[in-house]
This record gives sequence, C-alpha cells and structure tokens, in this order.
Amino acid sequence: MTKMRLLLRLDSGNDSSDNIRLCFQPETRCDFLIKRNLRQESLDMWLDIAKENGIVTHPRDGKNRIYRQCSMVC
Repeated sequence: MTKMRLLLRLDSGNDSSDNIRLCFQPETRCDFLIKRNLRQESLDMWLDIAKENGIVTHPRDGKNRIYRQCSMVC
C-alpha cells in the first residue's frame, strides 16, 4: 500500500490485546492512537502514569504541560 508509516486512530471498542499486539509488530509499520472510555477510570491515575513514563514538553507560553511517549508496552 505504502512504504510510509501509517497512523491508526481507533475508538475504545478496538482496544483488544490482539489489535495492540498487531500494531507493535515491525512488519505492520504503524503508529496508533486508541481513545479510552474514561468513565470508570481515574484521571489522577492516568496523570500519574504520564508523569512517571512520559517526557514533559512545554509547547509555548501560556499552554499546559504535555506528556509524550513513543510507545507503551501492555
């Protein structure tokens, strides 16, 4: 299809371990975003994970901190 990396955007119904495992395979060559359903999850827990594992960036004056990470092993 293409030699460039693909970016997949999936909703929370596609967050199975099989889909995530497929995205991590080198031959798949894709990056991915999976939207989470946060109704039953603590936002503080996710902030703690971001602070512990992410790299903080400051996009520009007046903007909040952004925590980034290339990949997370599940």
